Amino acid sequence: MNSNDAVQQAIYDSLLTEKDAMDFYRTAALYVKNPDARRMFELLAKEEREHAEWFHRICNRIDLDEFLRLIDSGPSPDSSWLSRLDSIPDLENGELEVMKVAMRQEKDLEKELQRIADATEDPDVRQIYEANIASTHRHFEMISQEYNRLKELLSL
Repeated sequence: MNSNDAVQQAIYDSLLTEKDAMDFYRTAALYVKNPDARRMFELLAKEEREHAEWFHRICNRIDLDEFLRLIDSGPSPDSSWLSRLDSIPDLENGELEVMKVAMRQEKDLEKELQRIADATEDPDVRQIYEANIASTHRHFEMISQEYNRLKELLSL
């Protein structure tokens, strides 16, 4: 695989990861009872879709129609993001656990995006990754703040 093919594969894989994250947050929103937490997960799902669109713009492996079919196809049964929800014993009452999983996922994603950005020579592609890294970090911070707020609220 030449370097351009490798870059395109990394971009496509990143697009799929963003779709998995979007599906994760859409699903997580179904399980949280707190309306603020639900709105946060819905907002995160929307932003993950936007991230997938960023990667689609620089990915030459998938045209717009294919992208739209993919992004609207629902969760993948092989999603590593969604499989993390299966590890929560009482998902219906596990709002804090869902948020802990989400924070871990965002931290792991941030590290992976940084690894790819560091290995990317094309400045335009690197810029997309760096913007996504910053957004991913903001997601972690947003979830962390909501986690701490909800944890305090539940302990009252």
